[in-house]
Amino acid sequence: MKLTINYKIISYFILGVFAFILRIYDLSSRAVHHDESLHGFFSFITSQGEYYPHNPLTHGMFLFNILSSFFWTLGDSEFILRLPFVIIGIAIVFLPLLLRKELGFLPVFIFSLLLTFSPSISYFSRFARNDIFMGFILIIFVISIFKYIKYSDNKWLYTLVSIMALGFTIKETMYINVLGLLIFLFFYSFNDLKNLILGKINISNINNFTRIFLIIFALSLPLAAPIVSVFQSSLGVILATPDGYPGTPPGLPVGVGIIFSWIVSIIFLSISIFIGYYLNKKLFLNLFITFWLIFILMFTTFFISPQGVVTGQWQSLGYWLAQHEVARGSQPYYYYFLILITDEFLPFLIGMPLSIIYLFRGDFFRKLISFWAIFSFISLSFAGEKMPWLIVNITIPFIILTSVFISEIILINYKKPYQTIIFYLLSVLAILIMVLKLLFTNYEIIENNVYYDSLFLFISILIIVFIFLQNKKLFQLKLFFHSFIILFFIFSAVLTVRTTNNILFKYSDDPKDLLIYTQTSENLHSINYELNDLYLKKPNLSLALDNSDGFAWPWMWYLRNRDNVTWFNDMDYQNLEGDYDVVIMNKKNIDKFSEKILSNYEVQRNFSHRKWFPESVYRNKSIKDLYILISNSNHRISLKNYYIYRDIPMASGSSDAVYLKSNSLKLID
Repeated sequence: MKLTINYKIISYFILGVFAFILRIYDLSSRAVHHDESLHGFFSFITSQGEYYPHNPLTHGMFLFNILSSFFWTLGDSEFILRLPFVIIGIAIVFLPLLLRKELGFLPVFIFSLLLTFSPSISYFSRFARNDIFMGFILIIFVISIFKYIKYSDNKWLYTLVSIMALGFTIKETMYINVLGLLIFLFFYSFNDLKNLILGKINISNINNFTRIFLIIFALSLPLAAPIVSVFQSSLGVILATPDGYPGTPPGLPVGVGIIFSWIVSIIFLSISIFIGYYLNKKLFLNLFITFWLIFILMFTTFFISPQGVVTGQWQSLGYWLAQHEVARGSQPYYYYFLILITDEFLPFLIGMPLSIIYLFRGDFFRKLISFWAIFSFISLSFAGEKMPWLIVNITIPFIILTSVFISEIILINYKKPYQTIIFYLLSVLAILIMVLKLLFTNYEIIENNVYYDSLFLFISILIIVFIFLQNKKLFQLKLFFHSFIILFFIFSAVLTVRTTNNILFKYSDDPKDLLIYTQTSENLHSINYELNDLYLKKPNLSLALDNSDGFAWPWMWYLRNRDNVTWFNDMDYQNLEGDYDVVIMNKKNIDKFSEKILSNYEVQRNFSHRKWFPESVYRNKSIKDLYILISNSNHRISLKNYYIYRDIPMASGSSDAVYLKSNSLKLID
């Protein structure tokens, strides 16, 4: 019996193993991030019977519904907190297989390969935030658009509508992504829409581009009603309250604005139903029910909280429109460029120029992905709030473009004589190595000699040119370019794997990378273990914890199962009574404790509560600074050290705390 080995299955099995290891290995060791603790704590109390209603600050309800169900089923721990995101982070690697028929195995496999080792996709697959869910949703959303247009199969419409509804319940970035894809589809549908309005064609004669545009537009239109809050100053009504507005959560209308919001919402809903009825009343009714059933079930947590319909429909977008001017994070407009160029350099440096080329010269699929990439990059770069986790939205389309292009190069050249391919690769490699050596070597060290390195580069070029002159048929500029791209891809892939390893394992608790941004200190994580040991020795341990400056998080998560915990802030120091076993306080407030109180505690240990990337490294920069970075050899060497070793010329920022342990605990230690 002959054993048949399917290399495709084996390839994906190996890829799946790598994805599994990268996502799940040592999952619980990293300290729980501030945002993770918010998601974890409120999901935990929901799993215990205390409901957490929708709050746009923490985005949609999908995460809380999923996470609370995991806690209720499997129990609560740091591992379970991150497990749903790990599962989606592994599953996302296999999504490209949905395109194997249309693109072929090679581009699909490269797509999966890049998703597996992508620093941002890998990192946020181990992080209890919505962003890996959104990345998963967006890939299926775009594939559904492409598949429906190509095959006219309604199953892809139902898939698209279901996924779009889930996207709106995951995170408000779905509004931006849907807007971008609607703009793209509008250009493809323009002639049909024009002829439809002029009565030149019947609705039944429109093409699939127009049909899917109208369906997405009609279903999402009622959720766009809060956009009128942008004009609330001119209208003289409050349609989306800002932070701190008395008596009303941010993003909701007040007074006459409530009536106005109802009128606008009804108008938008009426337009939606009219478009659907005109398009195909039976099909649209099914799609409408599917969309709103998912939306309502998620935002009301299966009808537990009916007000979720209102907050989901209005406050979701209203809150973030009100937050645009706040610009949380206050990052510069080039923030995402920095993250892409330092972490996702492989898909970005290849995909960015491709997106411009394919947008004008590609087929529908390439144009679709190119527009998605460019729109995401520009729109998120100019959005008020810029945070590193949003890079997932930008990275994915660039990964797709890179996968398609690299596979094209391989398929064009793989049948050529291997001797020719090897010669081109070695020629380009020799030149590339010497150019990089000249650019990133410290020639102030005596052992390094710029003269010899320049001479070696010159001789290498002469030898290559001589060989080509001897055999002019051998020289192909296109093949030389392809060889350079392949070598760049391989070199960048190796550096990407190193970057991913550094982010996931080496520096996961130390913000030496822009992706990490800010992170709970490993010291806090260690103190939590120490507290767990104390609770074993003294179950009724009394603990007082300072919650000023957001210090309550992530302690709210870590102490979720603990009783006898007192929370205090700046105003409570003088009134803080009781002989606590342990006090954890903001370091800046230590002087507010009298010497008499402090004398009751044997251990006084300072520790970092939260660290963040030293932002002064990249803030307030100009084109002139970029020129200096490129032209100055010392700056180039610093850049190399950052890429390879994550060396930063200054220390991470830190907000510190103090751990105080009562003298009375001597008896149990």
